[in-house]
Amino acid sequence: MSELSKVISKTRAATSQHLKVLRGVEAVTAERRGQFVVYSLSEHINAEVLENVANAFDQLRPTA
Repeated sequence: MSELSKVISKTRAATSQHLKVLRGVEAVTAERRGQFVVYSLSEHINAEVLENVANAFDQLRPTA
């Protein structure tokens, strides 16, 4: 997750929460490989859907 966090310029905690949501709606799959987890897009997700999800995450505001 550290590498992904760097790529998307989010904290590890934020990345973890985003991935949790994406797993919850079956947009990504997760496979543990030793100490790492490899995430893959689900087959039914296309680029437009992914872009919409990314835009929605960018609009989220932290709650106090």
